[in-house]
Amino acid sequence: MQLEFIHSDAKNRKLTDVDRRTIRRISRKVGAAASKEKLLDLKATTKKSSKAHVAPVNESLELIREDQRDIQAHKKYLREKLAGPGSILTVENALPIELLTIMQPDLISRLLQLASVTDALSNPKRWLNICRLAQQSVVHVLPQRYGHSGCLDDAIACVGSRLHQCFITEENRLACQRQVEKDYVRALRSLQAKLNSPDSVNWDVWYATLLLCLFELLEYNDMRNYICHARGAFNVLHALGPANIVSEGEKDLLIAQAEVMILEATFADVDCFLSTPEWQTALESAIIPDLSTQDRSEAVVSLWKINAFCPGVFRRVTNAVVHQDLTEKSAIVSELHGLLDDFTDWSVKWDWVLAGDHHQKVTDALERDTALKRSKLLTRYLVFLAMTNRFLIAIDPTSASYAESAAVTAAEWIVQIADPQTTDSVMGVGMKLASLLGKSIISTTDDWAQPDLLPTLEPEIFTSWCGMLGRPT
Repeated sequence: MQLEFIHSDAKNRKLTDVDRRTIRRISRKVGAAASKEKLLDLKATTKKSSKAHVAPVNESLELIREDQRDIQAHKKYLREKLAGPGSILTVENALPIELLTIMQPDLISRLLQLASVTDALSNPKRWLNICRLAQQSVVHVLPQRYGHSGCLDDAIACVGSRLHQCFITEENRLACQRQVEKDYVRALRSLQAKLNSPDSVNWDVWYATLLLCLFELLEYNDMRNYICHARGAFNVLHALGPANIVSEGEKDLLIAQAEVMILEATFADVDCFLSTPEWQTALESAIIPDLSTQDRSEAVVSLWKINAFCPGVFRRVTNAVVHQDLTEKSAIVSELHGLLDDFTDWSVKWDWVLAGDHHQKVTDALERDTALKRSKLLTRYLVFLAMTNRFLIAIDPTSASYAESAAVTAAEWIVQIADPQTTDSVMGVGMKLASLLGKSIISTTDDWAQPDLLPTLEPEIFTSWCGMLGRPT
């Protein structure tokens, strides 16, 4: 047997204390194994009883202590490796392996990327929640909150079981399914117990609800439980109220979730509470001055503030067109024109941020990140601009002469920007959905450009277009 010692080098051939302990430990183990093998051979050949050598008690205890020290040293090494430079994880954290796994950089987003491939375009609600949970801001505060809430701890264990299942072979995956389901049921019961308690609504409940949504999204099936959890997280944040958005971390979370909540409300045909005055104030308070395209820049947050009003107006248009209820038509048309004016003002103010070649390939990592954020911001603006013009035509067909042209122009811009960036990533899937919207407008423009001058657009034309987007009517 040849041994290599990592603690010695070419200039220093002497063994360190660590080397000596390693040699003693290996020698004892090899000697013990050899004695045991010799004893078994002796028994097999002679069928006579032999008395095995038993190491002295103090020698055995020392061996156990050395093994324990090795185990602790290995755990310390693993935690240091997982933490990395600048990480929130530290060697002293007594964190479970499930949480350490969840905190692996980009692990969740990569797994969600795989989960999003199957139905990103046919099921936009699922994609929206994948984008919500792929953001690192969702999980980066979990270590600070672990151990303070039973429902959150159980949710972490539940997701940890699912992640473990993602890494094992197909044969073993079915074997551990029972444990995965057991952890899921325990997490559900723990969350329900917390919701039934007097102090039910807090940030831990919100995180636990998002983690259960993540659990469902990590495996594609016909179940729609993730919708319930996503809606639950939506309601929990609403119940928390804007007064509880105080710390910088909470403001980060609000802005990170704002876009997805607005899109989710748009595709679910419900109002978005971020349009209320108190939540508009909370969004405003999250702005960090002198940023250009970062999440908390004025350009980004001010766009979310405008977009937050779209889901409610779109819902009222849908009701008016589908049910031919025209009692609010004048007010709705006025609100849509107001939104278009707000979009115009926003684009004029932030034109210098949006300017640039959105098709140019950038090699520098920092410049590429800035370019991607600028493209994403412009795409989101164009998406809601195009949809607002389309909903204006739906409620007021006389506006088609100018609104459809504006919608098609925005849609063509969307396709030009989004198509080259539809990479195999969560952000790429987001661009695919934007591209889907743009192409749906371009392909149906013949029906929308010169509609019959009725009180509203024909319901069949409107519902057909909404169906292309996976939006209920």
